[in-house]
Amino acid sequence: MEWLALVLSLLPLFCFARFIRTKQERSLSSFFAEQLLELRIKQSLVPTHKSLEELSEINRRTYTLPPGLEQLWQIQESMFEAMQVFTLGPKQSDTVLYFLHGGAYVEQPSLAHWVFLTRLLRLYPCRIVVPIYPKAPDHQVEEVFALLVRHLQAFQKNRLLLAGDSAGGGLALGLAQHLLVQQSPLPEQLLLFSPWLDISLSNPSVSYLQARDPMLNKESLIEYGKAWRGATPERDPRVSPLFGPLAGLCPVTLFVGTHELFLSDARILLSRARKEGLSIEYHEGKRMNHDYPIFPIPEAKRVRMRVAAILGGTP
Repeated sequence: MEWLALVLSLLPLFCFARFIRTKQERSLSSFFAEQLLELRIKQSLVPTHKSLEELSEINRRTYTLPPGLEQLWQIQESMFEAMQVFTLGPKQSDTVLYFLHGGAYVEQPSLAHWVFLTRLLRLYPCRIVVPIYPKAPDHQVEEVFALLVRHLQAFQKNRLLLAGDSAGGGLALGLAQHLLVQQSPLPEQLLLFSPWLDISLSNPSVSYLQARDPMLNKESLIEYGKAWRGATPERDPRVSPLFGPLAGLCPVTLFVGTHELFLSDARILLSRARKEGLSIEYHEGKRMNHDYPIFPIPEAKRVRMRVAAILGGTP
């Protein structure tokens, strides 16, 4: 009868999972991930906000990969000028995914970024280039932007796709807009995951979305954003690509969740793109939190499958 006891003990979890899938149209793991974020960040079980002074001290150190990652995947480290660059995947691949990581322009890539990228490689073996671009408060957008533009020139002869999550997504779009204005070669595609599109978070809907977002904090982001932009105006497309040119840009694929601060700006970008003739593929994850594509949940797997298809040239 032990099997019966086991079944009965698992029955409530099974019923709860069915409820979540039916009523909230999401996976059970995504529900628990959001609850853990709520406990960790909003209930202050773990201090998450770092001062600019703390962040400056951390970012002055040489970035090291999470322990064990190099044993699982062959990752090459190189330098471009004074910037660390990590490259994953087969060297001979002509397809290059240039990935700009998120972290509010003040934090280095997390383990979740690397797990996302290595899982993507299992689906499509391209070359993934991850620059550890300089961060605020010691460095501002004008300096870093010029550095990344110079670095991108090294991949002009490759099949180049430009991607980024959160702050990295905003930076990726801003870089593509700059290339467009300069009439320089554009990447084949832009892949944006929960992009930060307006550095000032000026949309009135942000206050409403704050109550739904278990991960981001408006006040912290505004502080970090000011440190990143320095003397650059807050509506400059380099920091707020929501206000930059869209007509003539390369195709964009954008993923955003309905439980995040950046949702309203993503919808504005979608509206502008349709009016200005930009080819955009837009995915809005119902009840998904910020940056959900890099979380270990079933909804993220579907994102990776779509990204792999795009890398493989599938419309």
